[in-house]
Amino acid sequence: MNLGFNSNPESMVIQCTYPKLHDWTPNFPSSGILEGTGSFEFSLNLMNEDFSAPATSKSLLLGSSVNIEAAVNGYNHQPMILFLDFCIAATDRDLQNTSENYTIIENHGCLVDGKESNSMYMSRTDPAVIQLYLQAFKFTDMDTEIYIHCQLLVWDPADLGDPAKKACSFNQATSSWYLLDNPLKSSLCNCCDGLCNPKGSLRRKQRSEEYNSGLVHDMVLGPLKIQRKVGSFEWDGI
Repeated sequence: MNLGFNSNPESMVIQCTYPKLHDWTPNFPSSGILEGTGSFEFSLNLMNEDFSAPATSKSLLLGSSVNIEAAVNGYNHQPMILFLDFCIAATDRDLQNTSENYTIIENHGCLVDGKESNSMYMSRTDPAVIQLYLQAFKFTDMDTEIYIHCQLLVWDPADLGDPAKKACSFNQATSSWYLLDNPLKSSLCNCCDGLCNPKGSLRRKQRSEEYNSGLVHDMVLGPLKIQRKVGSFEWDGI
């Protein structure tokens, strides 16, 4: 069975202008991201086997790795760190119209697909880039197009420690979660089996502020074309 996909990168430039919301005092230092004007360029790409470049092949064998890279370019801003707040594989570019979906990342950066497979975050080489190693998705209807919907969040690397701003992989050998950017602080991932609430703020209000500031952006990668072949592997249903 082969996976066909569109290897063209998805990218979007977000122009950001401020002042800030009147009732919001950010945690960033005074010279931080949220002051002045600038732009963020977000990208979400399907990568080759070693993540060295965007994938050029238009097909993948089922069961082989699906490598995804998200990145942000802040141009004139201070150093930033990028997270994947959630990622969902769905049957439509519009999540409202999808007939079937499969959760890859949820609960503010928890890679829940790793509990059922060997999927994991890859070690970072750049805080503004985050990479995913994924195994096959699980859909009952194989002969359909698949889109990967992700919410990207950019933040100040000096202001971490928030359960809503993290990247956690699941270690099946120890049945435990570990934090990508500092395994010694993996207790931040303990909420992955429950509910991860933002630190010191109401979730809805905080995420609205982050959207308004250009720090959060939704992207779609795809379509991935799933093709059934005789004698190939088959995925389990959701």
